[in-house]
Amino acid sequence: LLNGVDLYNQQVKSIIEEREDLAIFLSGLGFVEKGYATDANFILVRVTDAKALYGYLLENEIIIRDRSKICNLDSCVRISVGTSKENAILRDALTKFELKS
Repeated sequence: LLNGVDLYNQQVKSIIEEREDLAIFLSGLGFVEKGYATDANFILVRVTDAKALYGYLLENEIIIRDRSKICNLDSCVRISVGTSKENAILRDALTKFELKS
């Protein structure tokens, strides 16, 4: 059995791996203009149309944070790093958004 510290370290490792995979995926999308480096459990990206992306994902029951109204974050969204399954659902929705755009 894992003790508390081992479990914590395992979860941190998983989040880091998922974040790195998600960042690579996002960088390949045409509507993503820039990704910002982070050590957190989310990724901040500048996209061509934050409002449209936010609305599309919300319609598909995926919640991201539209940060475009914050100073210097024009057209930026914050995407939380989820589990492998959650991130797969997100990647699928983002791919469909790109095809639709």
